[in-house]
Amino acid sequence: MEHRWGKRFQLNDDAVKLRLRTGAVVAGRIADVSLSGAFVHAASGLPIYTYVLLELDSDGARQSGPECIPAYVVRAALDGVGLEWSEFAPPAIVARLPSGRRRVHAKSGAIEVSP
Repeated sequence: MEHRWGKRFQLNDDAVKLRLRTGAVVAGRIADVSLSGAFVHAASGLPIYTYVLLELDSDGARQSGPECIPAYVVRAALDGVGLEWSEFAPPAIVARLPSGRRRVHAKSGAIEVSP
């Protein structure tokens, strides 16, 4: 049974790294993202509640290095892991959503994503 509330978006199968507190790095590919999390195809069976930093390559707009988004593993599957962001709607994720589908309200800063 599906338990997700937010709209999910495809992100061109972006390659990512999951950095663990132990220093280990797990390579993966983003299957889809939402404002609250993502599913990442990865070969490693990370336990639920594992803290990770999802490392995204620069989107090209900036010349700085990769962006790291703190998250927790909330779902483990044979083909990957479901992550929940530590902070709702990380700017690095919002910036990657299709521009016609996101709006930021000037007064509240709230993010609205249309279907």
